[in-house]
Order: sequence, then C-alpha cells, then structure tokens
Amino acid sequence: MRVALLFCGLFYIAVITCEDAIPVYNVNDGDKIVGRIQTKAHFVDSLMNGNDAVVKVPEDAKVTKDKASPKDEVWVRFTWTASSILYEWDLNFKLKNENVIFESATLKQNKTNIQIFKPMMNFGNWTHAYSCKFVTTAANSNLPEKLPRMIMQSNKIQVFNFMKNFSEDVTTCPADLSAPDVGHWNLTNDKSEICLRFDGAIRLNVTYEAMNHAMESVLLNVPSSAYIIPSESYCATADASVNETTEQRLTLGFYDDWSLSYAFTRDANITGDKRGDHWILHAVTLKRKMMNVLTPNCLNPEKVETDELKNVKLLYTMNDRSYGCISDQIVQVDKDVVAHLSHMRVQPFMLSPQFFAEEKCSADLMTSDLIPIIIGAALAILVVIVLVAYLIGRARTRRQTYENI
Repeated sequence: MRVALLFCGLFYIAVITCEDAIPVYNVNDGDKIVGRIQTKAHFVDSLMNGNDAVVKVPEDAKVTKDKASPKDEVWVRFTWTASSILYEWDLNFKLKNENVIFESATLKQNKTNIQIFKPMMNFGNWTHAYSCKFVTTAANSNLPEKLPRMIMQSNKIQVFNFMKNFSEDVTTCPADLSAPDVGHWNLTNDKSEICLRFDGAIRLNVTYEAMNHAMESVLLNVPSSAYIIPSESYCATADASVNETTEQRLTLGFYDDWSLSYAFTRDANITGDKRGDHWILHAVTLKRKMMNVLTPNCLNPEKVETDELKNVKLLYTMNDRSYGCISDQIVQVDKDVVAHLSHMRVQPFMLSPQFFAEEKCSADLMTSDLIPIIIGAALAILVVIVLVAYLIGRARTRRQTYENI
C-alpha cells in the first residue's frame, strides 16, 4: 500500500496524473514557457440517438502559443490525436482595458467539423492568475437537438505577465465567491424575438450523502455564464403561437451536466386568477450530476439526480408587468435542494424586447417603507440627545454661576 502511494506521488510530480490531480499545461513559445493553464477539460456533444459523445483533453496534449497572435492577444493551441483523429483546441485570450478576456475557443477534428464556443469571460487584471472551479460554455448551434459543450474544471490560468509560475495575485471567478453573480438570459423564438427575460443571482444549497454516509451540504452559485438549453426551453407550446401560449419554459445549463428549469404559466386554472390577467412561476426542476469537485466525498459520484417542485405559485404578477425583487427569495425544490433567488427581474410572455413596468416584491416594498421610518427614528433620537446635552450644559452653567455668587 505504501509503495503504491509512493509511486503515485512520484508519478504525480512527473506528469501530474494521479486520479484526483488536475493537469497543468505549460504554454510554449519555442523554447520559452510564456503561460500556464491548469484545467481538466472535456467536450460533450449530444448525438441524434440521445447518447453523449465525450472528447477528453489528454494530459500529454501539446500546448503552444500561436506565433500569429496579434498584439494584446494570446492564441493558445492544444493538439492531440485519439482514435486516428487529430484534435486542435484553440483558445483566444484578449487584453482589454488591462483585463484579460477569454473571448472564444474552437475545436477542430481533422481540420474540419469546427465547433465554436464564446465564453466571453473576464479574467480580471492582466497581471493576475485566474482561478475558477468550473467554466462551462455551449457552442453556437442552429440545431436544438445538438448542443456541444466545452467543460473546463478546476481552472487556474495565466497567459499574460507569466514569470516562471502563477502570480501570487489571483482573480477568483464570481461563481466561486460567497455571493452569486447576477446573470442575464433572454429566450428567443424562431424569429429571434425575445419572449422571456430572466435576470437574477441564483444560489443552490445542496444536501447529499457522503462516503461515510453522513449528510453534507454545499452552497453552489449558478454562474452568470450559464447557457440556455434550446431543446429544453420554449416560447410556446407545440399547439399554440407565442401570443396565444399559456406556458413558457427556460432551462439553464451549467457545470458538467447540471440544469435548472423554470416553467411559467398564465393559465387561469393554475394561477387561480378568475380574470386571467396574471402569470406565475409554477414549476422548478434541477438536474444535478454528483462529482467530487462540487460535492466533496460524495457517495455516488457521476450519479445524475433530478429534483422537481410543482405548483410553486411564486412571482404572482400582472400580465403587463415584470417582476422585480432585490431581496432573497427561497424556493424549497425538495428535501435536498433549496434555491435562493435575488436581484431578480423576470418577464415571461413578452410582447417587446424591453421589460414591462416593474412590480416589486413585498420584501422590497417592506424595506423601502422601513427606510424613512428608520431615518425618522434616528433623527428623533439625535434631537433628544442634543436637547438632553443642552439641558445638562445649561444646568451646569447655572450651578457655576450660583457658586461664583
């Protein structure tokens, strides 16, 4: 056992390939190392037969800087061969206003079958390394049944200002920080018209069974880079037009095979509204794939679970209004998953690209009502303090005058 552990440790030092280790690739420009990328990356392409084709980036992939990189840009190319197929994975990093932007990536197979990804992620200050637990991006695709995904796990990246090793200064992605980042998602119909807008910060509290059979909990932020899954989202049901439909669904994909779905309805039989002039959020579904990087020491890694909450009846709003709520809204999806929604602005069944007039949630209204009360109370207390101080000072002055007499 000790020999095996020692061998694994030595092997890790040599090529970084133990089971839980994350590959580290040096970006070479001739005989110079000009950058470093730590990532465990793979691609998933949903095939017509319903199965997923997975392409993994091997640990021995060759990584070079493209000599044609323009000024203020770094083009990085990964190349490897698997099953007689030559793979080329190109990453484009651009310097804008002293920030590094991960602008685009492409995957080629035998110089053809090009898949284009648009992460458009801000890596922060160009002198810093960038750290992020997960980067998940969907390819541009006109076929809703095909949605290639680029998944980069346990990332640490630096391609500018690289000095032998990662900088001590590190920019951490918003999804890994304690507060979730606000995302902006627009669902469009086949005419590219926006039918549903969803802005908000989403955090998930997930409970799972660990290896020792104890129940553990983690807080996970849904990244603002989450993408809309076309095959699981729709502006209208099959038997209705966008203007006539009573149901719309938005499904966001993120991490590695996770998705969060929101179903909205304006069906009076569901909303309970006799006049039929309101919409609600009436169902939430979370699909999650257990993995150690997100749910440490989970009992069943790679297991996919689905949690669904029906008849939610949240965000009750007039049809000609959008719903806005800065305050935290809690949705108990099931016994193992709690969703926290904040900084929301939501509008399904849209007739124009702009949000309708906002209808604020009761929590925000309560806060706005309390502010003048708090300010008024504070001013009243201040007046009392000043008055008491004045009376005390006046009494002391009289006493001193009397003593002098």
